[in-house]
Amino acid sequence: QIRNVNFFKKHDTDPNNEALEIAKLRYVRGEITLDEYTEIVKMLKK
Repeated sequence: QIRNVNFFKKHDTDPNNEALEIAKLRYVRGEITLDEYTEIVKMLKK
């Protein structure tokens, strides 16, 4: 069920990467919805 674990490659040292990883993990675990996850990604990629 868990695919694309390395979907977000860690090429740079952007501090937002860690937040994205945490958001991704929470989404995979079902703690947040896809909509919430998408909003987090949008905020972090500003």
